[in-house]
Amino acid sequence: MLVGYTKPITQEFTGEKQEALDKLKSGALLCSFENDIYRRWVFEFKTKQHYPIETLVCDCGNFTRKHKAYYYEWALDYR
Repeated sequence: MLVGYTKPITQEFTGEKQEALDKLKSGALLCSFENDIYRRWVFEFKTKQHYPIETLVCDCGNFTRKHKAYYYEWALDYR
């Protein structure tokens, strides 16, 4: 990170990973049951790239099991 610069230096991804990040940044929720690898990607976005991604209990209604959804907390990114 650069001195005096508060935003993280981000890496551009390719393929489905970049599409998932763009979907998060657009305000959509990512359901963890839609794609098994979303959990891994969100962990990488949060820990390595320092994106403010939050987790909540998903209420999509497509699955009977309790699972999680992820969303991009844009307000934390603009402080």
